[in-house]
Parts: sequence; C-alpha cells; structure tokens
Amino acid sequence: MTRAHRIEPPTIGMLLVLPAAVGLVLATGCRQRLPDQRHDAGVDASGPVCDPDSGAPDVVRPELPRPLGDLTGPWQLFVDDHLVAQRTGLTRILHPAEKHPANPVMSATEPWEDAYVYVYGRVMPAEAGAGFRMWYSVLDFGDPTGASRVLYAESPDGLAWNKPALGIRSWNGDTDNNFFIPRDRPNHILSVMHTPWDPDPGCAYKLINFDGGYLGLPAGYNAACSADGVHLTDLAQNPVIDTATVGVGDVGQFLRDPWGRRYLGYVKVAGDVAGYRRRLVALTTTQDFAAWPTTPPEIVLQPDAIDDRWATDAALDLATNRTHFYGLSVFPYESQFLGFLWIFRASDPPSCGHDCEPYTGYIFGTIHVELVSSRDGLTFTRTEPDATGLRPAILPLGPAGAWDSMMIFTANHPLRLGDELRIYYGGCDEDHGRVGTNGSAAVGLATLRKDGFVSLDAQTAPGTLVTPLLAGIAGQALRLNFRTSVGGTVRVAVLSDNGQVVPGFDEADCDPLEGDAVDRTVTWGSRAALPAPPCLVRLRFTLQDASLFSFAAGDALHLAE
Repeated sequence: MTRAHRIEPPTIGMLLVLPAAVGLVLATGCRQRLPDQRHDAGVDASGPVCDPDSGAPDVVRPELPRPLGDLTGPWQLFVDDHLVAQRTGLTRILHPAEKHPANPVMSATEPWEDAYVYVYGRVMPAEAGAGFRMWYSVLDFGDPTGASRVLYAESPDGLAWNKPALGIRSWNGDTDNNFFIPRDRPNHILSVMHTPWDPDPGCAYKLINFDGGYLGLPAGYNAACSADGVHLTDLAQNPVIDTATVGVGDVGQFLRDPWGRRYLGYVKVAGDVAGYRRRLVALTTTQDFAAWPTTPPEIVLQPDAIDDRWATDAALDLATNRTHFYGLSVFPYESQFLGFLWIFRASDPPSCGHDCEPYTGYIFGTIHVELVSSRDGLTFTRTEPDATGLRPAILPLGPAGAWDSMMIFTANHPLRLGDELRIYYGGCDEDHGRVGTNGSAAVGLATLRKDGFVSLDAQTAPGTLVTPLLAGIAGQALRLNFRTSVGGTVRVAVLSDNGQVVPGFDEADCDPLEGDAVDRTVTWGSRAALPAPPCLVRLRFTLQDASLFSFAAGDALHLAE
C-alpha cells in the first residue's frame, strides 16, 4: 500500500461552485443568487428566500448530453476548506494513487514508436459502451521530420492495448500504422474533448495539439473537428494559438468547462520567480473553440518557496537547482475542478557546460505529479507540506531504476469505473535532459477509490466538522463516502441557521455509519432525508477512527452565506 500523507488545512478564498450536472443548474425550495461568474444573468439578487412548497428552479439552462468520460456530479470533496466552517480534531490526508501491478500496461512495440510511448493525451470510454480509447504520444528519434508524434490505441479492458492500422498517414512510405493526425510535421501534446451537443456531427469531437515549426510552417496549437475522434478536419483558422504571438510554450492542455460553457487552456509560459527563469502555468479561455485570444494568458500557478525546499534545505544553488511547473492536467470532477500538476525539479549535473545552455537549472531533472484544486478554474489550492516539509505527490516516481523512476506525465482526465478511478500516466526511466540516450518510456495505470484523493480523518479521539450554512438540500437524502476502522463511526447532526440542532436530527439520533462505503445514506431512525424546513442548515459531522472523503445531498447544494 502507498503511504498516505497528513496535510495541514490550506488557506482558501474561492468562488462558489454550482452543482455539477452538465448543463443543468437547479435549486429548489431555498432560493438565493450565488456570487459566481458562471451563473446566467438576470437571477433575483434580493437574498435568500425559504419556500419549501415551491419546486420551481431558480435558474434553468438547457441540459446538454453528457460527454464520454464525464466526471461531474453532486459530490462535495474535502480537498479544500470550501465546505468547512469549523474543524476540530481532524487531519486532512492526501492519498497517493496506487500503481497497478501489471504496469506498464502499454510499451513500445512498433518501429515508429522507437522505445518511447507515453500519455500526453486522453483515455476515454468507447462510444459503444464497452472498451476504451487512448490518444497517446511517442518519441521517434529516427524520424527526420521531428521526434514527437501522436497516436491512437484501443482496449477491451484498459489493460491490454491494440494499435489499429488506420491508413491515414504514411511512415516510411507505409500507412499501415496508428498515426491519425494528417499534418506532415511534428505533433505533440494532444487534448481530446467529446462535445456531442455540437449541431455539426462532424464536430462531435474537438482536438487541439501543439505542432512544431517545420518547413517554414510556424509553431503553434492547431485545432480540428472529428465525427469519431480519429478522422480529422483541420480548422481553417489554424493555428488557433500562434505560440510566438501569444508567448506560450509547447505544453498545453485544454478542456471544456461544463459550468461556464467555455474552453480552458492551461499552457506553459516562462517567467521569473525569486530571480530565476521558470516554467509556469497560465490560463487562456474562449467561448469559441476556433477563436482563441491573441493576448498573453494569465499566470495561474507558479512555484513558491516550499517547492524549492528540496534544493534550499540541501544548500543547493537555485541558479542550477530549482522547481518548474512543466504542465497541468485540469479536469472537471464532481462539483469542482481538480488538476494534476507536473512538478519539474531541475538539477544540473556537475560540470554541465554547454549541455545546460541556454539556461542553467532548466534542462535536466525529474518530474512527478501533485494534486491541485479549484472552484473557478482560475484560483488554485495546493496541498500543504507533510512531515518532510514538502508537498506530497499524488503520483510519485517509481523506485530507482524502475520504468517510471525519472519522469511521470498524466493523461488529461482520469476515468471512473464504478467505485474506482483510473489514472493513466506516462513514465520514463531517463530524466528530462537525457531522454533519447539509452532509456525508454511506457504507459502505466494507477487507481484510487471514488473521490479518494483526500480525506478528513479522526483517530481515537472524536473529531468534528461543521459546514457553512447550506441551501438547496432540504428534504434530500444525505449520502457519505467514508471509511472507518473496527469500532469507528461517523455520525451527522443537522443544525438550523441559528446554530441549534433540528429536533430529531442530533448525533444521538443518527444511526452510526460503520465500515467502508463510497455511497451510503445517513439515517436518523426512521428518517432517511434531511429536514424540510428549515431550508438553510449546517451539517455537523462527528468522526471517530474514521475517514470522510465526500458527501452529497441532492444536486442543488450551494452556500447560503
């Protein structure tokens, strides 16, 4: 088992997130305008009104078909303190993903893959409902047109992968391969979005990737539409992001915001932090997939002093040893955004000389993955240091000499299969500056329980958590994702807006929750739903020898204050 990490509570100041049913915002009973930029305009701002007899929603937006691999829903996670007003005797624990014993699940098998395959792309369920699809990358150092290529694979179970002959693009005069981007130039990190609501069936999938400069063509991000995710029609506006004009690098990951109904691009930029040049993460957004801003994007994540502790605590010079953010995989998850942040610890070898030019502290080093979260896609909360003084990895490097011991990159989105999350990742046994010398890369799989990124934990002494005042949950079933030790329990009390326990809904009335469940309904004797009225309530969780991962109460929960 991978060791869990204790994390102290972060300081947050987030915008409020609406329920995550794609394209649908409903609030019944208690009505209040929320201070969230993603709401439709024109909502009554007169303040909260409790009307338990009214089932009319405040805001209704036409519901859109859910995309393949959609991870949104009503569950509220404890990755930050957004749903925590008071907390006593509870410790926030990060749970690293567990690597699959069959790893690596896909390796280089074809001559055009050289020895390097990795996920700089997406894994998605197949449309037919059985099987999986992967858009992945290779490094082919023998190809004169450039080393990076994006390819396509399929699998019946997500473990054994097939590389179909697509007949789309020639390699050494033969189209019997799984290349699918038809442009005759280097292509790199790919984002795939399923958008089944697009009125053009030829745009049921939208793809965007970085293409390097070649034969006079400028480097930039090129976009395409596809009916099936494989056969592409390039947009006439390509490149939709000219890297030289906008000032972004060759690593960018794109997604659709299901709440704001816009496209988000998290791109690599360069900037100075603490006096040294670094790779940073910036955000560019658009409502129109074919028209991206031509102005520099806004920086949203950059290393801090904690990120550099591995170097400064060892008295290493930041000129040659410092942290960069190499990339960011953001994905809508339940009621918010989560992200896998690629942490690059650059470390120049002794007497690096010209190999480290033009920048020292920039070329050589390892890459691992940490967890970040956001309520608006712009402001991110990071995990706090553990006992080592460093932020723990959600996906750590493998042991010395292992196939994933030097660099790890994640797919754009995880997959959810029942109660399990699957995280596909690329691993390499060479560091960033030595790739292509004498190593290899492959694709691996790591897993978590549903919502299992972070938990709030109590030991033998009971711990309590009180939520802020909540609206939109009156009369709903309260469901928990939790785990207890033998003899451990979770209990819940319901408090009215004046802080008093609602009669019949005290901890003593609550049937204790025991064991391990990702979705169990809380009951108070014969009551299996929250009271209605009152419409505005706080929930008080009491844990003993237990872990609480998340909770849900209908699909319209929101803060009332």
